Amino acid sequence: MDFFGFRTSGTIDNCIETSTCNRIMDAGTRLGGLDSVRGLAAVWVAIAHGAAFPLRDVLIGIGVDERLLPRGLDGLLFNSTAAVTVFFVVSGLCIHWPYVEQRSLQLVPYLVRRLVRVGFPLAIVFAFLSAVGGTVEMAGKSVLWTIYCELIYYVLYPAILFAFRRFGIVPVLAVSIVVSLGLIFSDWSELYPGRFGIFAWVVCLPYWLAGCFLAERLRVGYRLGKSEFIWLWRMVVWAVSVLALWLIFHSPVKVGYPFSMLLFAGLVIFWLQSELIRYRSRNAVQGFEWLGRFGYSIYLLHLTVIASMAELDLSGPAVLLWLLRAGGVLIVSYAFFLVVERPSHNLARSLAARISANRSASA
Repeated sequence: MDFFGFRTSGTIDNCIETSTCNRIMDAGTRLGGLDSVRGLAAVWVAIAHGAAFPLRDVLIGIGVDERLLPRGLDGLLFNSTAAVTVFFVVSGLCIHWPYVEQRSLQLVPYLVRRLVRVGFPLAIVFAFLSAVGGTVEMAGKSVLWTIYCELIYYVLYPAILFAFRRFGIVPVLAVSIVVSLGLIFSDWSELYPGRFGIFAWVVCLPYWLAGCFLAERLRVGYRLGKSEFIWLWRMVVWAVSVLALWLIFHSPVKVGYPFSMLLFAGLVIFWLQSELIRYRSRNAVQGFEWLGRFGYSIYLLHLTVIASMAELDLSGPAVLLWLLRAGGVLIVSYAFFLVVERPSHNLARSLAARISANRSASA
């Protein structure tokens, strides 16, 4: 059976979502380090959303004059939307990487693997938040719009892949940017991508397609490319993320994330390319690798944990409260990973393999 010109039987899809996409193999090429990137991005989001170290309180506590410290110092350096943009780019990279050179895609196993792996943990969290209600529900659900976008991208990917084959990836990416800009300029006052409602996935599609573009670049230059100026790339990416914060909260003319993140996603392509080429010959930092394995759980639950602890109205030293928040996010997220996320990986892989085997047998 053909689907958009691609056969729905053939080599089984071997990219297991973003939490294990660093294990993708192709002719001896391993994309190492992606779990580290995801781990850093997940922690970055949690820090920006309330798990930041209370630096301002600590400095005041050791005698620094409060008037010398800017308000919002604790979260000034961490841009959660920039980290989410990195997630989108990494996701597009992981999904497209196995198909850059392949001509076949098993449609049903592909969809089952993607939707079960992401959808099952999402459904559990959504049901829990709906049952709890109140400010915890509002906080927890406020980050779920990005997961809805991801699910849309997964479903559309077979058609996107066909468009890549038919027209080329650059024209497809260019069209997505034009459409995204059209929405952005139609409501320039909107500062956050998620506020575009049912069109949020259209606004953010260029970020995801940037990851697909990166996959194509890596296929060409991954073996021979050199990782140069890695710390310069890291500092530039961080500085631009801080600039994007300033453009929203301090600039005389506010520039929202929908526009600034378009530019940022382009920068992320070159940073990640340099980062991944570097990991060809280096071991990733094990702490970030560990965090990256349950980065999806961290993202799903971090605000739920932080909001729940705020409901308790605990008092005490700022550093102790920070340890409780940060530790709570990690403990709850890792437990969720063990009980829900990792079993959903296994279920998705098992179902996809069974469907593939059955289709092969019937053929």
